[in-house]
Amino acid sequence: EFRRVLFRSGTRTPVPILSIGHKKDFICPEQDVRALASASRNGKAVVFDKQPLLEVYDEALKEMVDWLKKHLCT
Repeated sequence: EFRRVLFRSGTRTPVPILSIGHKKDFICPEQDVRALASASRNGKAVVFDKQPLLEVYDEALKEMVDWLKKHLCT
Protein backbone atom coordinates (compact mmCIF):
# COMPACT_ATOMS: atom_id res chain seq x y z
CA GLU A 1 0.00 0.00 0.00
CA PHE A 2 2.75 2.46 0.95
CA ARG A 3 4.62 1.99 -2.33
CA ARG A 4 1.45 2.34 -4.39
CA VAL A 5 0.62 5.68 -2.78
CA LEU A 6 4.23 6.85 -3.00
CA PHE A 7 4.53 6.22 -6.74
CA ARG A 8 1.06 7.31 -7.80
CA SER A 9 2.42 10.33 -9.67
CA GLY A 10 5.14 8.31 -11.40
CA THR A 11 7.79 11.02 -10.96
CA ARG A 12 10.72 11.24 -8.61
CA THR A 13 11.54 14.26 -6.54
CA PRO A 14 14.84 16.07 -7.14
CA VAL A 15 15.13 16.47 -3.35
CA PRO A 16 17.57 13.91 -1.94
CA ILE A 17 16.01 11.46 0.53
CA LEU A 18 17.92 9.41 3.10
CA SER A 19 15.87 6.51 4.42
CA ILE A 20 17.28 4.50 7.33
CA GLY A 21 15.76 1.45 8.93
CA HIS A 22 16.39 -1.90 10.57
CA LYS A 23 15.82 -5.22 8.85
CA LYS A 24 13.74 -6.52 11.79
CA ASP A 25 11.59 -3.39 12.23
CA PHE A 26 7.96 -4.47 12.20
CA ILE A 27 6.61 -0.90 11.98
CA CYS A 28 8.52 0.17 8.88
CA PRO A 29 9.71 -2.89 6.93
CA GLU A 30 12.79 -2.89 4.73
CA GLN A 31 10.63 -2.76 1.61
CA ASP A 32 9.16 0.58 2.73
CA VAL A 33 12.59 1.99 3.63
CA ARG A 34 13.84 1.19 0.12
CA ALA A 35 10.65 2.46 -1.53
CA LEU A 36 10.96 5.80 0.22
CA ALA A 37 14.55 6.27 -0.95
CA SER A 38 13.64 5.32 -4.50
CA ALA A 39 11.10 8.17 -4.61
CA SER A 40 14.07 10.52 -5.02
CA ARG A 41 16.47 10.75 -7.93
CA ASN A 42 19.30 10.96 -5.40
CA GLY A 43 17.77 8.78 -2.70
CA LYS A 44 19.70 6.43 -0.50
CA ALA A 45 18.40 3.55 1.61
CA VAL A 46 20.39 2.19 4.54
CA VAL A 47 19.08 -0.96 6.19
CA PHE A 48 20.86 -2.27 9.26
CA ASP A 49 20.54 -5.89 10.30
CA LYS A 50 22.82 -6.44 13.25
CA GLN A 51 22.50 -6.21 16.99
CA PRO A 52 22.81 -4.62 19.52
CA LEU A 53 20.58 -1.74 18.59
CA LEU A 54 22.76 0.81 20.39
CA GLU A 55 25.53 0.10 17.87
CA VAL A 56 23.04 0.39 15.02
CA TYR A 57 21.88 3.80 16.25
CA ASP A 58 25.50 4.97 16.44
CA GLU A 59 26.16 3.79 12.87
CA ALA A 60 22.89 5.36 11.68
CA LEU A 61 23.85 8.73 13.18
CA LYS A 62 27.27 8.57 11.49
CA GLU A 63 25.61 7.70 8.18
CA MET A 64 23.22 10.65 8.56
CA VAL A 65 26.03 13.10 9.32
CA ASP A 66 28.03 11.96 6.27
CA TRP A 67 24.93 12.15 4.06
CA LEU A 68 24.00 15.62 5.29
CA LYS A 69 27.54 16.88 4.73
CA LYS A 70 27.46 15.54 1.18
CA HIS A 71 24.09 17.09 0.30
CA LEU A 72 24.13 20.33 2.30
CA CYS A 73 27.77 21.37 2.21
CA THR A 74 28.36 21.33 -1.52
